[in-house]
Amino acid sequence: MATLIESYLRLSRLFFVFNAIGDIFFKAFNLTSIIRGFVFQEHQDTASEETNNAVKSFASEAESLLYLHPTLLSSDQELFREFHDFILMCGQPMASVLVTTQQNCRQCGKTLVIDGKQHPIVIYSSHCGSYVGCRLTKLCCKCKIYEHYGCWSLNGKKHYDNQTLQLEFLQSSEDSAFEMALLEQYSNLLVVGAIPFSTYAPSYNRRFRHTYIMRVLGPGFWGTRRLAKLAVGYSNPRSQNASLYMCV
Repeated sequence: MATLIESYLRLSRLFFVFNAIGDIFFKAFNLTSIIRGFVFQEHQDTASEETNNAVKSFASEAESLLYLHPTLLSSDQELFREFHDFILMCGQPMASVLVTTQQNCRQCGKTLVIDGKQHPIVIYSSHCGSYVGCRLTKLCCKCKIYEHYGCWSLNGKKHYDNQTLQLEFLQSSEDSAFEMALLEQYSNLLVVGAIPFSTYAPSYNRRFRHTYIMRVLGPGFWGTRRLAKLAVGYSNPRSQNASLYMCV
């Protein structure tokens, strides 16, 4: 009989179920049977003793796994915050990495290289709130072309790609970027409800709370003044310079 834990693919599908609906499906046998079919990618039309035993075995394995690792029920947002805080503790903000998908130079065709320097950037998201990510630059050492996220530059002149507005984020400055889903959300509120940005910004700040990063790490932790400035919003939400808070 095929087991659950011997397949990474089955485990990943089970983790998806835990994240989507929790463990409620254990309470009813017919629900457990459906979930097993999804996890094992098997469609079961008829019930039999062998099928029932397989469902019971699946339930036992899944419940044991959940008992040993209860954090599997953590939401995406909880895991994201844990990941975000951990990488900040390591001094490497990369909850999102903004880098171009361009692989070759636009002029000579040679493979681009990644500049190893990470630039911290505040990202405003509709799902995760404000957080610190980073942006990376690719370059062609021969042609001196610099490829950024959504644009590229040559001889100090910036050019935007045709697909810039189809990307996940829109970089508004060197230090900030907006998730396109957030901009679409606000544009709908503006058109339908005539809600000005001066009203939307406090609502966004109230929805997402960022109050602990600088308290945990301390202001002396940050290696650059820029990163310290980006993080100040976590410690002082009333500060007019709180960069992680959406300002009007």
